[in-house]
Order: sequence, then C-alpha cells, then structure tokens
Amino acid sequence: MLYELGYTVKEGHIQDGTIIEAPKGRKKPDGSSTRDPEASFTKKNARSYHGYKGHIQTASKGPFILNTTYTTASVHDSQE
Repeated sequence: MLYELGYTVKEGHIQDGTIIEAPKGRKKPDGSSTRDPEASFTKKNARSYHGYKGHIQTASKGPFILNTTYTTASVHDSQE
C-alpha cells in the first residue's frame, strides 16, 4: 500500500498492537466479580475492549519478528 502511494521504506521498524479480549465478567450474588483483575479496558474505533494487548515489532529488513511483549490493553503501542 505504501509503494502504491509513492512511499519507499528503506529501513526502520513496524509495530502493531493486537487486542486479546478477556471476558468482562459478571457480578456474583455475594458482590464479588468473575472479571480478570489483571486485564484492563481500552477503546478502538469507539468500541470498548477488556483484556490484554500483544505488541509485535518487526524490521523492514532482516529477521521478520524482532520483539513481542504482552501488556494490559490500556498500554499504548508507543510505550512498548
């Protein structure tokens, strides 16, 4: 797509964050919840998600995958 727009990538990294949804949980009659306490909320395209995020970093040349990290969903891609 970049090539079609006239851009040429010669070097650098590409990073993507993939949302891994976790169940939002339910309240139990005793007041506790089945929600995953380590997961967090984030919004993407005006939709709310609850879970985690997989951050994948690739190189434009050389080895395909450079690094992968997994965080709560609220961590922005630029922070990883």
